[in-house]
Amino acid sequence: MKIIIMKKSLQLISNDLFGKKVFTALLFVISAFSYGQVDITPERVNVAGFSSTWTDTDVTGTSDIRLLKSTSNTVSPAMDFDSYNSEMLSFKAKKQGSGAAAEFVITVSISEDNGSTWTVLGTRTPTSTIALAQASFDISAYNGTEVKVKFSVAGTSDTVGVAIDNLRITGVLPTCTWDGSSWSNVVGPDDFTEATINGAYTTDSDGEFIAKKLTVTSSGSLTISAGTNVYVFEEVINNATAANFVVESNGNLLQINDVPVNVNVGNITVNRVTSPLKRLDYVLWSSPVEYQYLQSFSPSTLPNRFYTYDSASDIYVAVASPSTTYFEKGNGYLVRTPDNHPTVPTIWSSVFTGFPNSGNISMPVTANTYNAVGNPYPSTLDADGFIYENSLVEALYFWRKDNGAANPSYATYTLAGGTANTAGGSALIPTYAIQVGQGFIAKSTSTNLNFTNSMRVADNDDLFFKSNNSTDKSRLWLDLTTPTGLFCQTLIAYMPTATSGIDNGIDGRIFSQPANGATLTSIIGSESSFVIQGKGIFVDTDVVPLAFKTAVAGNFTISLSNVDGLFANNAQAVFLKDNLTNTITNLNNGDYTFAAAIGDFLNRFEIVYQNTVLNVKDYVLNDVVVYATNSDVIVNAGQSVIDQVRIFDLRGRLLTEMLNVNASEATLNVSSTNQIVLVQITGQDGAVVTKKLIK
Repeated sequence: MKIIIMKKSLQLISNDLFGKKVFTALLFVISAFSYGQVDITPERVNVAGFSSTWTDTDVTGTSDIRLLKSTSNTVSPAMDFDSYNSEMLSFKAKKQGSGAAAEFVITVSISEDNGSTWTVLGTRTPTSTIALAQASFDISAYNGTEVKVKFSVAGTSDTVGVAIDNLRITGVLPTCTWDGSSWSNVVGPDDFTEATINGAYTTDSDGEFIAKKLTVTSSGSLTISAGTNVYVFEEVINNATAANFVVESNGNLLQINDVPVNVNVGNITVNRVTSPLKRLDYVLWSSPVEYQYLQSFSPSTLPNRFYTYDSASDIYVAVASPSTTYFEKGNGYLVRTPDNHPTVPTIWSSVFTGFPNSGNISMPVTANTYNAVGNPYPSTLDADGFIYENSLVEALYFWRKDNGAANPSYATYTLAGGTANTAGGSALIPTYAIQVGQGFIAKSTSTNLNFTNSMRVADNDDLFFKSNNSTDKSRLWLDLTTPTGLFCQTLIAYMPTATSGIDNGIDGRIFSQPANGATLTSIIGSESSFVIQGKGIFVDTDVVPLAFKTAVAGNFTISLSNVDGLFANNAQAVFLKDNLTNTITNLNNGDYTFAAAIGDFLNRFEIVYQNTVLNVKDYVLNDVVVYATNSDVIVNAGQSVIDQVRIFDLRGRLLTEMLNVNASEATLNVSSTNQIVLVQITGQDGAVVTKKLIK
């Protein structure tokens, strides 16, 4: 096979999508041609059918193109010669009428700058009144994406000239073949070269690649390993079995060009593993392939544990027949772990099989409703791109919940960043990259939610937290936790595109308040439900009011779990102000623990950035919290020290007491239940406070 060095010897491939590098590769382009010429622009055979693409001046004719005046000329549309090699120009021509030889001279010119300047390629002079093929022009020396050709005549008669037909501008699309050990062109494909895999290819050992088109033959196999990517500008054709075309979990098959429909051929296998889950946990899945049945995707999941989201009622409803129901492209399905899944946290390994999804995908929805959708591609999806494309106002919500847990069900993501809903090593903090197979909830603003190839990105991380390395954001994450495992996270992000008000796509509300949990959110205006708040350029005089709501009484801790931007490396202190106890805590130096009864506390906490000296006298018992757990009564005095606690019934009888406590918390056992008791607390300073408690 002949090896030809292409005219594009060095090419820097880079695609910057919403500020994120999709891929960058320096390519030395050497390609081999394995098949013939193809039309760069459609073959021209008449005048009328090409009036919208060719530019004609004083041109006539029906079944051919007639140039009969000195002013007659026709100009092709702009063509991309950078995508082809061995470009050729050919046509037929004949004399039209009788006259001097000069009347029949055709001048052919070419432009590389969209017609601003022209270079004469040469002339052709037909000698017959029958259309015959003229000598072709080799135009392979010309480059660029705005190449045009022009035909003109110089005759003086308005009735004598030439007629042109079968006008073709062609080029060769280069290709190369992998035989199991090497590429036929030595260096492999590029964005102008079609790749054929005719042997075993694995990206972690044989390397990533980019191709204009990808074909796996019946004798070939392709494995896109974890942490690697394959980029294809056009279609993917698999003539092997699905088992011989595998995208491993955290590998990406990226198709670049936006196309209206999926043009891929052949089934592939996409493997996906979850974060550790327990039996009876759920995952919100979306399929990266077509024709994948729900039940065959997870055969050991009980048939009544596959759900879709009903946008009208905002509840999940069971799929009637998962064994005969496909994953709908772009739709999200809540699926319980297999019934034989371990009861201890264990990764769920899953397999999708079908045609790889590509191109434009539109989900019909009702405007202003919440919908379960999901990444429909075998590559990661840019969440920011999805938000922008669909003009979303609300956050994206990602299911991640231990079955039966009291914490919120959804992690949250906006243009400001993400927050988790589960503490510990299994915590999911969404980033801009929505992983393969990941479903999520989105609130529509129109009657469609759209996905396009331009949203696809190369990100090989799993579902766990990572920094976005964002240079235009300064962020801090606050965690609310309890000894019993309750958890809520809130994010405050300073960024130039945000304001102090509610910003569409940036500020994110909690999806729902947990019935038996506790939340810490920020307040914007009169709303107190934001787990993500974007604010403008940072100033250290800013104050962020927080809302603390709890359905259970007990001890709570607020901590600074992560920072970036100007908060990194403790460059800017973050203080928590407790307006109830009139105290201020530097969260960079440690956590803040407090006690609270059941209720909504919208004025208690604030985040500030200056260590203002508070006018604090000796602590008094104004921050005492009393609550019951089982047979115990727990008294927490915050910053005050308790001397003694005495508990009475409503008739004044002493039920129990604890003397010489000398601590800020005391636990007393009161066996009787279903009665009102009076709890008398005496501080070491002699102050006395009495709290009423239903026991």
